[in-house]
Amino acid sequence: MQLKVCGIKTIKEIEILNKTFPRFVGFVFADSRWHVSVSYVKVLLNKLSPKIKTIAVFRGNMIDEIIEVSKFVDMVQKDINFDTVADFILFDGGIGGQGKMFDWTLLSNINKPFILAGGISTENAKLAITYNHWAIDVLSGARTNGKLDENKVRRLTNLC
Repeated sequence: MQLKVCGIKTIKEIEILNKTFPRFVGFVFADSRWHVSVSYVKVLLNKLSPKIKTIAVFRGNMIDEIIEVSKFVDMVQKDINFDTVADFILFDGGIGGQGKMFDWTLLSNINKPFILAGGISTENAKLAITYNHWAIDVLSGARTNGKLDENKVRRLTNLC
């Protein structure tokens, strides 16, 4: 099991990730409160441990921005049709970062590796892992009062 911590926006958050070492970090380029600019992500990447893989998250972005960003991140995540040829599928409970869960039992017949997101926290991560054997994605569940919480990230990393 692997962990993706999403919505990274600050150097302080990068420092927490460099101490806790989740497998993936997500930078949100979609229009949301977690949005970061292309130029600032480059600053953050210069501080990030090379042991942590990077994922750029898009929704409704212009294709030229997606192409530009894909040149300096490890993976790209965006809305696409379910029957597409993607390496992994991400299932989320709604618009990312809102902590909304959905019925995870609906995923029992999925035969492709997937990332499970939406409402995952330190309280229910063990249960989330039972529905998925590839990766979980946390955003709000790794935060306290909107700020990345090192203890929560460490607990989640240890579970994965």
